[in-house]
Amino acid sequence: MSATLLQFEHFYYGQPAADYQAPQRTGLLAASAGITPELAAATVERVTLPLPPFTANHRAWALVRGSRQQPFVMVQVQRSASGQSVAHYSLLPSDLLRTVGGNLRELLKLLDTELPAFGDGVKSLPLLSITPPQPESDDQQTEDILDLMSVVNNRVEVMESLLAAIVRNVPIVVVNAPEEFKARVDFMAGLLALLPFSVRYAVTFATYSTDANDVD
Repeated sequence: MSATLLQFEHFYYGQPAADYQAPQRTGLLAASAGITPELAAATVERVTLPLPPFTANHRAWALVRGSRQQPFVMVQVQRSASGQSVAHYSLLPSDLLRTVGGNLRELLKLLDTELPAFGDGVKSLPLLSITPPQPESDDQQTEDILDLMSVVNNRVEVMESLLAAIVRNVPIVVVNAPEEFKARVDFMAGLLALLPFSVRYAVTFATYSTDANDVD
């Protein structure tokens, strides 16, 4: 018997291919059936993720809190093959995130390797889906924690401070982080591995942000 797929709405927002050198012209590029222009605009207003200035895996990824109707928003931003700045927004229900249980490797499978290029008009999209994943193995979680300990030079007090900040809902800002996308994701995986499985879904993050972007 096959596992039940978890489905959700998503859309692409950014520059039409013909106008990728005109950053002032942005808009809805493609959307699944449940996305209205008003919902897309409200979501983009809630979170706009900037493109990283560095070239190593030139993308940014975030999971942020949305609204009462759409509790969590996942967004990926990078340039398409045609040079467009495009953001891919996915509206994730709380139940879906609880099922995923903070397994970033499963959420990574939802990211586009390369964002598509879009012309004028709004293209129709099917819903996205994910198969309920198995919990990460104890060995994998141990490896994630050990990797995090290596990052903080095995300083237990730093690990305790990081954990306390998450529990108290205090934002953690990492400056001068490695440019590599994978290194940033691995750091977050280590933090999540410190938490009980039942609460990992509620932790939000961004692999890149600036002072001008409200990412929570």
